[in-house]
Amino acid sequence: MRILKWLGIALATLATLAILALIVAGSFLDANRFKDHIVRLVATQTGQRLDLDGDIKLDFLPWLALRTERAQLSDPQHPDSPPILAWERARIAARLWPLLRGRIELDRIDIDGALLNLRRDASGRGNWEALEAHPKPEAPTQTTPTQATPFSLGGIAIRNGRVTWWDERSESGAELSGLDLDMGAYEEARPFDIDLKAVVEAPRPQSVDRTRVALHGNVEKTGRTIKVSQLAAAIAFEADRFADGMLPLQLDVTEMTVVTEPLALAVPEWTVRLADASAWGKLSGGMQDGSLAVNANLQLAPLSLRDVLGRAGVELPAMRSDTALAHFAMRAQLRQDGKGLDVAPLNVELDATRFAGTLRRAAAEGAPLELDLRGDKIDLTGYMAPGDTDSEPFEFPTAALAKLGITGRIRLDHAQLFDVTMQDVVIDIESRAADHTDGASD
Repeated sequence: MRILKWLGIALATLATLAILALIVAGSFLDANRFKDHIVRLVATQTGQRLDLDGDIKLDFLPWLALRTERAQLSDPQHPDSPPILAWERARIAARLWPLLRGRIELDRIDIDGALLNLRRDASGRGNWEALEAHPKPEAPTQTTPTQATPFSLGGIAIRNGRVTWWDERSESGAELSGLDLDMGAYEEARPFDIDLKAVVEAPRPQSVDRTRVALHGNVEKTGRTIKVSQLAAAIAFEADRFADGMLPLQLDVTEMTVVTEPLALAVPEWTVRLADASAWGKLSGGMQDGSLAVNANLQLAPLSLRDVLGRAGVELPAMRSDTALAHFAMRAQLRQDGKGLDVAPLNVELDATRFAGTLRRAAAEGAPLELDLRGDKIDLTGYMAPGDTDSEPFEFPTAALAKLGITGRIRLDHAQLFDVTMQDVVIDIESRAADHTDGASD
């Protein structure tokens, strides 16, 4: 036993001397000598070209750390295309002693000036597909099953990141800039925090000039299950046409569970606030018959449609009644699957009118939204323009609905227009704004 004890001491001493030798050697070692080897290794594994413009540096205390300056990853088959990935500075480090014992303990990964360029060309090919299609070197044949290497990460910090997207087919894209990401320390089955801030902009004029996003949440991963709790996303849509130059949206999710295989999602409770509007509900989903099926319940609290649209920069025409569009509420149950979208039942309150019905859309590309609503009673007089009662005939806004891609039918049990009373009013909405007809029977 004493021999084993002294043998253990000897081995520990030799290991310590080996580590000290690495540290001493590292102080005299020029890491740039390994540049060519790293470039060849990346090319073998990914098929991409790695350009390391700055110096590579190695540190041995207190972590075994690799630091790089400016670098970029690009497709050698398309030299004129922008790099798919680039960064200004990066640092990754691991504890040396755990590495010698077969355990990976990484320090926080720091990346400054990260750039991710995603492109889809006119043929529909994405620049990331070359990475997926590149043949990987064959791994040695395993005769016995191996266990996953124990792994922990001190966190991830990305500063001043940018993500761009461009689709040549539709000539559309978007850019995410000012990306700051902080992820807390990660270890299997232990929760960690995530904080993210970014600005989203479209390269060509859109309804929103830019969108600012700030997100915070707590994440826990155990096997194939990911649990997210206390998720809060603050989003600000910015445009000159908005009443305050900005339209705020707040999303809160108390708890969300995602199973990666087979894919399943459960959100017992979520809340959304957009300006003065507030909605809440629950959501669940999973893979069904080869496509994602999602079920959701939605309830929109009573609000003034006139006020909310006004804050969103939508100018409504003058109406006879000051209370027109002052009350709006909705309850709905939604299902989206491989067959399409099905909203049933759909219940809407518009001022004193109560509507009930459905909203559906087939899965086929370009299929319209098919609306089928029935209302109890409505007084159309309050929605008329002020002035002479004989100036303009009333026209239901079917053209506006058709522009939204909505087709279908609205039925009204009773309708009042000045001193005219109507029953069983039927309003047909055609798929094109120019081809709509209104019908009514007394």
